[in-house]
Amino acid sequence: MNLIFDIGNVICEWNPEALVARLFDSAGQGREALKSIINHPDWISLDKGLIEVDQAVSNAAARSFLDAEAILRIYQETPPSLVPIEPMVAAIRDLKSRGYPLFTLSNMQKHSWNWLFPRYNFWSLFDGIVVSYEIHMVKPDREIFEYTCGRYELDPAATIFLDDIQENIDTARDCGMQTILVSNIQQALNDLYFKLGIDIRDKGDGVGE
Repeated sequence: MNLIFDIGNVICEWNPEALVARLFDSAGQGREALKSIINHPDWISLDKGLIEVDQAVSNAAARSFLDAEAILRIYQETPPSLVPIEPMVAAIRDLKSRGYPLFTLSNMQKHSWNWLFPRYNFWSLFDGIVVSYEIHMVKPDREIFEYTCGRYELDPAATIFLDDIQENIDTARDCGMQTILVSNIQQALNDLYFKLGIDIRDKGDGVGE
């Protein structure tokens, strides 16, 4: 069985509301940051690798009341906010030791991935990594799932995909994959080990703890 993991809220934490609350004293500024930056189509353009951060900052400064320095801080602080979720990382190590092929499929911006990849050694456990900005495709578009399966010669029916967004799960399921919606890490791990026929009590050290 092939296992494909999303990054945000699956392998690493991603909480944009907490990020902007930490960076802005004013609730109004925080709301503006979410609307004009993180929830704006430019964020997806960065995920697709179609624009650079300096262009995104300039665009956001032009359409909002936030200054460019404050906007840039959001992009600078996003990568270190992506803290690994230790029980999931422990499970990845355990599943790798059991011989399962592991893959990552994530919407990710260039500056975030360039920060994350050299910082954590667990990326070397994966047999393949697909990061959206490198191929100019994003979830939930079907083409990125088809690309991943084609690139690594994966049979969708023999693949389990884990993601925290229902729309992404729906597309993966439409492509023939088995899926697990990650809304709670412990429950997701229980579901994953159950699908694999592994007794969760026989887990590796740190899994689900």
